[in-house]
Amino acid sequence: MNCKLGEEFIVGDANIYKIAFGSLFIVLGENITSDAAKKIVEFIKDEELENVVVVLQDTGFANDSEKLNSIEILNAGGIDYNDILSI
Repeated sequence: MNCKLGEEFIVGDANIYKIAFGSLFIVLGENITSDAAKKIVEFIKDEELENVVVVLQDTGFANDSEKLNSIEILNAGGIDYNDILSI
């Protein structure tokens, strides 16, 4: 689905919202896995995005391991830990 401010992508049970030309990603859903983080890193590399902020739904992860793995994947993909928010 495309909207005026961004795009929505579905990865497994996660909805990823790409906002403001990729400067903000919001991940919502149930049973979120690290596949969502991998998809965001793919966007960052493909579109050569910089200064990206990612907001993750804290209660949406399948388990704590998936949450921690996602954060590490995002950081390894170029997103600073301070720009990864879990709320």
